[in-house]
Amino acid sequence: MRAILGLVLGLVLLNSSVFGETTREMRLYKGRSDRVAIEGEITRVVVLDEKIVNARPQDDGRSVLIIGVDAGKAQVRIQRRDMEDLVYNVTVMLETTQLAAELSELLDSIYGIEVKPLGNRVTITGTLSIYEDFEQVAQVAEAYKNDVLNLTRFDASKYKDLLAKAIARDIAIDTVQVTITGDRGERARLEGYVYDERQVERAVSIARTRVQDVDNLLSVEEIMIETDVMFLQFDSRGGTDVGYNVLKTLGLEATLEGGGRVGGNNTFSYAVAGGLGARINALISEGTASVMARPHISTKSGGEGRFLSGGELGFSIAGNVGGTLEKVEYGVKLIVCPTLRGKEQIDTQVTVEVSVPTSAGAGGYTLDKFESTSIVKCNIGESIIVSGINQTLETRFGERTPLLGRIPLLRVFFSERKSQEVDRELVVILTPHPVFPRQGDVPFTRSHEDRL
Repeated sequence: MRAILGLVLGLVLLNSSVFGETTREMRLYKGRSDRVAIEGEITRVVVLDEKIVNARPQDDGRSVLIIGVDAGKAQVRIQRRDMEDLVYNVTVMLETTQLAAELSELLDSIYGIEVKPLGNRVTITGTLSIYEDFEQVAQVAEAYKNDVLNLTRFDASKYKDLLAKAIARDIAIDTVQVTITGDRGERARLEGYVYDERQVERAVSIARTRVQDVDNLLSVEEIMIETDVMFLQFDSRGGTDVGYNVLKTLGLEATLEGGGRVGGNNTFSYAVAGGLGARINALISEGTASVMARPHISTKSGGEGRFLSGGELGFSIAGNVGGTLEKVEYGVKLIVCPTLRGKEQIDTQVTVEVSVPTSAGAGGYTLDKFESTSIVKCNIGESIIVSGINQTLETRFGERTPLLGRIPLLRVFFSERKSQEVDRELVVILTPHPVFPRQGDVPFTRSHEDRL
């Protein structure tokens, strides 16, 4: 029994050594073929993946034609009578022009590279400033490593400069400097100073939309903003476009700010260039304009200041025995919140609130309130004009307008002595001026003085 087993094992080993396999490598271009001469009698040709390679024996029985069908890899096994198998590992490649075209389409979203055929290979050249793009090109080149020569290089300096400019543009504060750091431009450093803690939070938040990490080195400097306010009454030139009439009468041109008609009413807010004072003085001299109030509001940048023309009313508190009164302000209230944006620009939120006392019977009063808010951007030295107030109040309060005559600023427009033949306008003009506290800020102050 042991002799028989030994004989069988010997025959198996003999068969393995005689009828094993020989492996060879072959490279073809797509659509091309290669005739392979075969020693011995071919009994069978087996293709592992016919979508990549097609192979068939020829009529002479001594050769096999192997055809590249599509790019990829496949195995062709040629079996021979009483001989070992021949195994061809076939790699089907695209022609260099075809491969270059496919790679160009594959990498179309990546800027700064050039893909072109060079001899029997395709080269990819260029300087990439975005690391993700550089990695993508490297992965594609690796997939075609036998046919593609990747000569691209990574240089983040250009990308960092562009990214820093984009973040600085989004922040839009010229006292804030942005620097991009990290090997791949993944970190931003914010330096400089701002005039409001909310500006710090906003700047950091904006930077984080573009980079992973932010080093916040910003400091906050408290700046006072002095806002000169003028309530001006003048005779307009008539017409239906209130905002246009104001500018026409003042002889000014401006860009409409604050969304035009704010809150569905007819008030308008404008930013206008310097030189407004001379025009107003001329109108006053002509007798067609008069200054009704000239308050001055002082606030910190980002802070809120108020002016009230009116008074206080005592309201009975419901449910209290003995007629307890609560004092409530009424009249024209101007609320100003100026915020310095960098060295040259001020964003001012202007709210005009009008509270009108109306009779509630039995000697009591209630307040009917109107409010309009807008945000106007202007450069230092420019002024803000708010117009259309009295027209809006007429529309808002209708037949109750005589009660507006209780308010000093509105008396000339809504008292019973109001002339119906004169079309008058009430305009609020605001001119904010920042006060820089340091000697290092003298150039900013000097720039402001130059405008005046």
